[in-house]
Amino acid sequence: MKERQQNRKQDDSSAFEHVQMQSRASSNQSQKNSEVSTTQTPHENQTFQQHRLEAQKLQVKGKHGTLTPGEQQQLTTLQMKMNDALQTKEENSSFGHNLANISINRAGTSKEKQPINKKQELEKNSEDDVLQMVPGTQDKASAGAGKELLEDKQGANRNKFKQDYPLVQELVDKIDSTQPHDKILEQLFNNFQKINFIYTAQYKKPESLLKGAREGDCKTLTETFQTVAKEYFGITNITIGEIKEPFVSEAGRTPHKGKEPNCDFEGSKKGWFFQNHYWAVWNNKVYDVLFLSHKAPEIDKAKQKDPLKSMLMPEGEYYETEKGKVVYPVGVRYSTVKLNVFQKAQNFMKNLSGSLAREANEIARSIQSFLTRGSRDDSGLDSLLGGLKKQQAASGENE
Repeated sequence: MKERQQNRKQDDSSAFEHVQMQSRASSNQSQKNSEVSTTQTPHENQTFQQHRLEAQKLQVKGKHGTLTPGEQQQLTTLQMKMNDALQTKEENSSFGHNLANISINRAGTSKEKQPINKKQELEKNSEDDVLQMVPGTQDKASAGAGKELLEDKQGANRNKFKQDYPLVQELVDKIDSTQPHDKILEQLFNNFQKINFIYTAQYKKPESLLKGAREGDCKTLTETFQTVAKEYFGITNITIGEIKEPFVSEAGRTPHKGKEPNCDFEGSKKGWFFQNHYWAVWNNKVYDVLFLSHKAPEIDKAKQKDPLKSMLMPEGEYYETEKGKVVYPVGVRYSTVKLNVFQKAQNFMKNLSGSLAREANEIARSIQSFLTRGSRDDSGLDSLLGGLKKQQAASGENE
């Protein structure tokens, strides 16, 4: 047993002497390319790592033009500290190759790991190179550093977005971007009622609104909501719901400049006649930005069917709905009447006999007045028809 221990000591001693001979033979070259000594304490390595990560974050901000004078001074100080630390480590290295990087073969042979040029290594823009100096911290620290760098990049993008589009500041006011997406979208949704938007029923691009032209239609509002959610908060899965055909809806006034409904229904009800409508959808939740509603609009689809070619109204403005209404213009607004009433008026005009040709203009004006008054049943029309019959009878007696 003693002989084995003595032999092992001799093997280790021979290997150590072999390393010393190689170190002296290449001392000049190894001093230039020596690896940072592992004799440094964990605290010193962690301090160097922290300085490196902080410097990288400041460099990222510098690339995006958001570095303040104070941060620039901090970056310079960190770089000086890292350079001093490297110089100190190189001066304290006793060998060109660290003993920790040498493995001793019990059979009497030795293998030497390749030296690492630390100066070249520090020039790489990667956190992994620094974190390898502190065993066991690489994964955790690199994940944290990556998250911080990502947050810095997102912050720079948000600042640029606000600079390019002044209205963004009002739309994102008091919204914490670290909240869950549903809370962010709800606050963004509510902020749209504070921007003094004027509903004109004419489409404008979202860029126009974000630059300060506060007018447009439901599509303008919806696309702007989608754009801000994506570009500022990184919420990318917002879709747009739409109706691309004419319809009437009993939706109330818009919250934007109190725009009143443009269509009269039966009785005292009022609503809207739209050629189309748009709203945003996220996670199956509706964001109707025009009406600030989370409910999809209840609609009565309308279509043009055999437009009435008469003096009653301009051709092309007569719409028939799925629920048995007729929509027609009254000045700059619209009105509705039950289909059966409208058909009676239409048939009456078609069946006018030649004997009534002289009174045709007066009859047409009477019918148009009947519709314009917003009559909702056919009693007035029956009265008018009775009067015409009496006129016709009196005319026959005179002949």
